[in-house]
Amino acid sequence: MAASQSGVELRSLVCRYGPVEAVRSMDLTIAPGEFFTLLGPSGCGKSTTLQAIGGFAPPSGGRILVGGQDITHLPPARRPTNYVFQNYALFPHMSVAENVEYGLKRRKVPAGERRERVQAELKRVGMQDFAGRRPAQLSGGQQQRVALARALVNRPAVLLLDEPLSALDFLMRKQLREELKAIQRDVGTTTVFVTHDQSEALSMSDRIAVMNAGRIEQIGTPGEIYERPQSRFVAEFVGSANLLPGRAIGADGLCLVLDAGITVRLAGAPAPEGRRCLLMVRPEHMRLVEEGGLPATLAKCTYVGDHHEILATLADGGAVTIKQQDRPSLSPGAPCRIAFDETKAHVIPAS
Repeated sequence: MAASQSGVELRSLVCRYGPVEAVRSMDLTIAPGEFFTLLGPSGCGKSTTLQAIGGFAPPSGGRILVGGQDITHLPPARRPTNYVFQNYALFPHMSVAENVEYGLKRRKVPAGERRERVQAELKRVGMQDFAGRRPAQLSGGQQQRVALARALVNRPAVLLLDEPLSALDFLMRKQLREELKAIQRDVGTTTVFVTHDQSEALSMSDRIAVMNAGRIEQIGTPGEIYERPQSRFVAEFVGSANLLPGRAIGADGLCLVLDAGITVRLAGAPAPEGRRCLLMVRPEHMRLVEEGGLPATLAKCTYVGDHHEILATLADGGAVTIKQQDRPSLSPGAPCRIAFDETKAHVIPAS
């Protein structure tokens, strides 16, 4: 089954709860067939945005379009969308097959076609052998698969997923996110996915919108978001980031004098001369060296399984984290020197 592909467009979308503006004049375009993720901390407005698309949070202003059609004021049942809730929302008195069939019955799809479509979607999510069971007889991961089949069986133009993996344990989350992305590629349905888990967003998405306080901070591919964040918030929320303060120098603004005591040549776009900046270096791009680099003091080393995390204090009082496989030979309190790959560093505004 290849779903009809429709894009989503939000134009100056505003959602308020009393005096609280949960979504602030949001403009967003999601391409047909795209797996698009709204990523951000609790309370940033990501779930409210998803609910507005699905018709469960009436907007206070702006417009919502799917496939070019204005659906801003349509009720959920009349929208070309299907919503998978965080708690699955399966009917406990119905079997797995009856849960998946429910939406088709409401649409008065003929019985023969209903059976074929239910069987096809249960097979797609690997639940064909559990058709007669009730939700209480299923694990959390199995219930999530049923909820996904129930949404896909209606062949929506847009699939809306509200933190669907958050209630599962780590191994099940990892397995299901791989399955979910594979299913989305197979079906081709435009998918809007909400999560606060950066690893889910980075591993599953075609593009990501990082949200903060009701606004979009940055939109980009997983690589762009992780490697070239446009703000301090994005740098610190998505992954671990060492932020080294400094000042741009030179007529071309291609050098940065760090407060920690060295000058680095910038690999990316220049910064205006004299401007205060932050040089972002991810922990995996830093390393301990015997000569050169930044003078520092090793504070502690923590073993976390596949690598060691080293915390060091710089001469200007700032702290940095280093990720490396080998445990350092130095003890806490010992002087050390830290180098990093300047081609992997990225400059962001200090404000």
